[in-house]
Amino acid sequence: MTDALRYPRLRWPLDIRLEQIEQQQVLIINCPLGISEKPLALMPAVGPVLACFDGTLSVEEISEKFKDFGVEKEHVKALVKLLDENLFLASPHFFAAEQKVKEDFINSRVRKAALAGLGYSSIASELDQELEQYLVKSNQENESLVDQDYTLEPQLVGLIAPHIDYKRGGKTYGLTYRHLQPKENILYILFGTAHQYSSNLFHLTLKDFEGPLGTALCDKDFVRRLAGFYGWDRSFSDELLHKREHSLELQLPFITKIQKEPCIVPILVSSFHHMLLEKKMPDKYEIYEKFISSLVKCIQLVITEGRKICVIAGVDLAHIGTHFGDPEPLSEEALRVVREQDSILIDALKERDKAKLFSHICEKRDNRKVCGFPSLYTFVDLHERLGIKYNTKLFSYEQAVDWQNDRCVSFMGMGFYSTS
Repeated sequence: MTDALRYPRLRWPLDIRLEQIEQQQVLIINCPLGISEKPLALMPAVGPVLACFDGTLSVEEISEKFKDFGVEKEHVKALVKLLDENLFLASPHFFAAEQKVKEDFINSRVRKAALAGLGYSSIASELDQELEQYLVKSNQENESLVDQDYTLEPQLVGLIAPHIDYKRGGKTYGLTYRHLQPKENILYILFGTAHQYSSNLFHLTLKDFEGPLGTALCDKDFVRRLAGFYGWDRSFSDELLHKREHSLELQLPFITKIQKEPCIVPILVSSFHHMLLEKKMPDKYEIYEKFISSLVKCIQLVITEGRKICVIAGVDLAHIGTHFGDPEPLSEEALRVVREQDSILIDALKERDKAKLFSHICEKRDNRKVCGFPSLYTFVDLHERLGIKYNTKLFSYEQAVDWQNDRCVSFMGMGFYSTS
């Protein structure tokens, strides 16, 4: 047994959580980057043992620690073997697999659909039918937050859509994307949440995005120019984040259904956590200011060439409940408060007020965990710097509540129409 296995250490990043499946709690270990292709389901009782897999304790020491609970050395060794086989330990086996996955992704010209066959059908005809049902659905519930006047402005310049799964968010996706129309010579600037940690803030890729309904073509000249302005290394050093990230992928089936071979600029945006802690606006940081100013320059250039742009952000709003680390379980009152707080955020978007948006999240210390906040802020700031004034239409606002697993995610669909 190598030291890596004798002193087992869980590798990073991993998604470890308790799930309620068929009235039974299961501990699920998953790799958000796709290095381990399949999740691993374990009995919750192994949780305390896994907590000791930090590289400081040997297999013998771990088994000794839990001997009063019937845990023997062979049990721990079997768990180590299982985790290593599934690439969840920081071991030579994992590091070799990680390197191969990175090299394969970097060398690939396309980003393959990670959720096809999982989050949506991999069969084009089935997926097209599913999306069509969402797009034509008109039995919208009367939502007090939603704008009931659907008189459309002449030019759609932006959309905000969810990135929650279609099962929970299908109605809002449909109510949003039915307002997107195919156009010639249009470039889609896509912002999505980077759910995995990175010390960098913005993440680019030169890959085309494949999907069952066709391929979205990356505007490689635009991305190269942007990376040249911003810095090549920090633009691409964590490009692997694109491999499994769902925030952009879930926009593309709708976009490719509506627009044949759309031209896109895919951008993942990482957390603004340190900015919120320091209570300083993003433009006070070079890592943000350099990117947004570079993006503006690149967009201005394509506009002078006669191309149109449409900015789409795939974002969710609040994440509350014990499932997301809150001390208190869900309640009707908690849902009411979230709805009230989300309405303040939505008002800031309508008012084109990035300072209000930032101060709102900062004031509450992002206590409802709005994962889409960085993309939303960048979205508003980009339009301001481009001199694009807009009116908005809120198409849908929803809360996906799972009482069994004590979690709620809120999300919306919104359109932005140029008035300038």
